This record gives sequence, structure tokens and C-alpha cells, in this order.
Amino acid sequence: FNFKEKKKNYKLLNKITLTFPCSDFKKIYKKSILNKIKNFEIIPNALDKSFEKISVKKKDRKNFTIIFGAQNLDQEWKGTNILIKIIENLKKENINFIIFGQTEKYIDYFKTNKKVKYLGYIDSRNKLKKMFKRSNLFIFPSYYESFGKTIIESLACGVPVIANNKYGAKDIISHKKDGYLVNNQNINEYLKGIKYFKN
Repeated sequence: FNFKEKKKNYKLLNKITLTFPCSDFKKIYKKSILNKIKNFEIIPNALDKSFEKISVKKKDRKNFTIIFGAQNLDQEWKGTNILIKIIENLKKENINFIIFGQTEKYIDYFKTNKKVKYLGYIDSRNKLKKMFKRSNLFIFPSYYESFGKTIIESLACGVPVIANNKYGAKDIISHKKDGYLVNNQNINEYLKGIKYFKN
């Protein structure tokens, strides 16, 4: 139904400009049989103004902390399963994790794991900024994401990001400068990225 409605209406909309939050979406649109609109622009999502006032301090690498979070950690595309594998691979390392977001599926694992500080759902920008500022690295293992606003929030707090090399993440992150881009959700690459920034 949605497809038919779009097909019908796109023919009438030849004087508009479509906007996409990342370059991959523009490529997908060009391949679509609905690509009747020829004008398009990439306009990334905006950063909350309060993040502009953050002073970035040098991080303590002895107490290395990785932060991870999303509104709903149970949504499969958020990559919480990837994070669990990362935690299990690093259980003998001097690395701790801060995790925020709603979950039913993973709550027991997070609450009983000594390496994890689980904060639940955070609805305050100030709390989120404090958590980022306490961290050395942000893991963003989403399988797909139109933009990934927490990536720019993390970078604004001086925290590098390790993410899947797709969609918004690859437009935002400069590999091995302010983050690390992982191909095909490869766990070993995530671990290499963590080691790269820890050292």
C-alpha cells in the first residue's frame, strides 16, 4: 500500500527536493524504482546546542571505560548482541562498561556483570553528557542507522567512536582519527579498534 501511494504521489512532486541524513541513503534512493524526484540534498541531523559548551578534558587511560547505549537495547539492529561478545572477549582486561537504555532481554546480564555499570533509560541531556565525559570510548554497533545522533554527541564530548562502516557512521567518523570503522560487524575488528584507542 505504501509503495503504491509513493509511486502515485512521487509523479506529482517534481518541484521538490528530497533530503537524506547520510550519503548511503542517497545511493539507495538512486537504485529505487521510485526515484522520480531528481533534486536531493544530504542534510545531517543537528546536535543539541547544549553540547557546544562542553570542555573536553584529557582522559584517564588506566581506568579505561567504554560507553554504549540506545533508547531500546532490545531492538536487534542496535547491535547489543555485538556488545555482549565484546564484553565477553574483554573480561580479563582492565576495561569497564557504562550502559544506558531500556532492556528486558539483557537486564540480568548487565546487572550481574561486575564490569558493567547499567544506568537504565536516561532522559536527561546533562546526565548523558556526564556519562560521555567519564568514558574513553563509545561503541556504536548498530547494523543500520539512518544517522546515529549519539555518535556526534560522543565526539562533541571528546570521546572517539567505534562503529559499523555504514550509513551515517561512515559519513561522520574519520577512521583512526576520531573513531574506528568496522567492516561486516567483525568482532575482531571491534577489538582491534578498542586496542587502538586504549594504547
